[in-house]
Amino acid sequence: MKKIFLALVVLLTFTSPVLAEDFLAEDFQEVEITHEADSKKDDVKRSISVSGKSTIQASPDMAVIRFAIINSNKDPEKARLENTRVAGLILDAVRVFGIPDKKINLESLEISEDFRYNPKTNANDSLGFKAVRQLRIVLEHPSGDSKELSNKLADLVALVVSKGSNQLQGVEFGLIDSAPLLEQALNMAVANAMQKAERMLEPLVGVKLGKVITLSEQTHMRPPVFARSHNLMLAGAPMAESADHASFSAGNLEVEANISAVFEID
Repeated sequence: MKKIFLALVVLLTFTSPVLAEDFLAEDFQEVEITHEADSKKDDVKRSISVSGKSTIQASPDMAVIRFAIINSNKDPEKARLENTRVAGLILDAVRVFGIPDKKINLESLEISEDFRYNPKTNANDSLGFKAVRQLRIVLEHPSGDSKELSNKLADLVALVVSKGSNQLQGVEFGLIDSAPLLEQALNMAVANAMQKAERMLEPLVGVKLGKVITLSEQTHMRPPVFARSHNLMLAGAPMAESADHASFSAGNLEVEANISAVFEID
């Protein structure tokens, strides 16, 4: 019995250091793997952030004109018929002027009862019925001559007013095809951003601009402001005579592009 007991003690004493070494080796291995992951996470490339901007001016080659046909009558049916009659006269005249049907939009007719407050009776008295119809016309002049566009616009307004429209609601100038100008402005803004980044890196020896990491853009067009009120009430023939060309000057519109870019630094 004594010999067997001694053999077991010797065996345990011999094997225990080997088990301890295996445990320490496995623990050390886990720490190194975690360290490599952390070093990859912290390895961030150097970069530079810049913005670019460009603005291009151009002459408009189109105008969107909005009119209204408004009339009143005690009888709603008579108000409707009168409004329809005037709308027909205007449409015929605009077609003769040279505007195709697809550029003319005559909106649905709205009829509502018109009231006025009477302080004597402390009540609203009926004034009859008001018929209102909106008219939208697109005038195009592809030559790009803004003066000629202004002249045609003035003539068109005088014509529509003479046929019975009694409200000019607004004029908006624009481009028939704005895509090429927007693309040109965008390219110029990108070039501006790259030039700015290169100038910032010039004083730094051995540092060069690398590939782009992110790029975002925003473009918009600012039309010229119409000189007259957008809710100008017209007065028939007198207004038609006063629709001179200078009153409808188109001016220039602006296309603006803004970009934000992040570049790598080599």
